[in-house]
Amino acid sequence: MRLLFFLLFLTLNTYSQRVLIENYPSLQSVALDSSNNQYLLYYKDHYEKINLQTLERKSYQLITDNNLFKPMIIDGLNYFVNSGGGMVYILENDTIKRIDRSYNHRMQHGAIIFTYMSKIFKYGGYGFWSNRNFFTYFDDKTKEWEVVDPINSENYPEGTSGAYHILAGDDIYIFNGDKINPHRRKERIPNNEVWKFSFKDHYWTFLGTNSFTGGSNPIKYKDKILFLGVSYITEIDIINNKTTLYEHGLFSPRMYKSYYLKNQFYCLINDKGNFYFQVIDEKDFFGKKISEKLFYKNYSYWSMQLMLYLILPALILLIAWRLYKLYKKQKKIVLLDNGLRFKNKFTQFDLESMEIIKTLLSEKEISSNNILQVVEKEQYSAAHNERIKVQKLNEINLKVKILLGIDEDIINSFKSTKDRRIRIYEIKNQYFYKGQKVHRPDFS
Repeated sequence: MRLLFFLLFLTLNTYSQRVLIENYPSLQSVALDSSNNQYLLYYKDHYEKINLQTLERKSYQLITDNNLFKPMIIDGLNYFVNSGGGMVYILENDTIKRIDRSYNHRMQHGAIIFTYMSKIFKYGGYGFWSNRNFFTYFDDKTKEWEVVDPINSENYPEGTSGAYHILAGDDIYIFNGDKINPHRRKERIPNNEVWKFSFKDHYWTFLGTNSFTGGSNPIKYKDKILFLGVSYITEIDIINNKTTLYEHGLFSPRMYKSYYLKNQFYCLINDKGNFYFQVIDEKDFFGKKISEKLFYKNYSYWSMQLMLYLILPALILLIAWRLYKLYKKQKKIVLLDNGLRFKNKFTQFDLESMEIIKTLLSEKEISSNNILQVVEKEQYSAAHNERIKVQKLNEINLKVKILLGIDEDIINSFKSTKDRRIRIYEIKNQYFYKGQKVHRPDFS
């Protein structure tokens, strides 16, 4: 019962924060005046102000000879801008007056119109079978439009109309919209490029391409932009290169002409055919998060994909090969400077014994004389040096048998097939790790 009462109270409280818009069909445009905390609704012969805190509504007479254009609020002043031409109007008292010295050139239909540094800017737009790809701004002193030159840029975007934008500090991000088919000037084709322009450095940067096909009811949300689709909310965060999908909240499917300010959405809500101005808390706007992915892809992304699909498998194979060699190494005898290691066991040998082992491993067959050169001493007789040689070989065989736990000798001898007077020695190198380098001593 308490939960039901709480939900009922929450619903009544939420719906109490709204104002009925009786003449919605004749509404021409809306604007948000953040400096005066007002939501403005413009009609042909009057306009209304709704206080964002108190929801108090006041109506004012409006005198104008023209249809209203896009409203722009700058420092509390109401401007109206023609998106196709250069006309600029201002609302003073109850009269809309033209203030520009331009003309209706019809060259910027579908241009992006925004405010930056308390000035009205335009970008792009269509006219006479071509799109613009530069910025202009209205100079409130000369009352004329001036151009912004990208003096430090080497690359430039193609001209677009109907594009989207996100203004963040001194940077503006522009994406999507339509561009002109250069082979058929009357044909417009989708644009999938994402660009950033720095007003501080006058520099264009190409960020990449995206697969976003557009959306309805765009809302500027912090340094992001939201689109209210039929099934979900799309949040585009170009600065962090993310596209996030959310389920709809309680009100988002029915929101129109929306603005975001200080954790709240100010919008018109369609409730069973009636339209209301309503304040929606941010926490009530978003539903459950559905998914998240990159918004645009560029050379870095494709390089990463190349690494993942080509370089990474090669790296995995290299690591596997190294691990295999390490595994094989653990199953074989490893030569050290002072002895032999097998698994976790070690047998020490003197330098002469190690030299004999290396000599035997350097070639398939080694003569008795070559081994003798390793151990012989000038002060001893030939017979004594021969006994030393045999003793060294027997000692090596014995220690390696113990090290490996086998019964057979790893060093064996036989008479040469070329000269029966010469004895040949060989070592069973299958017991030794073949990845190690063994250099035969120079007996010359």
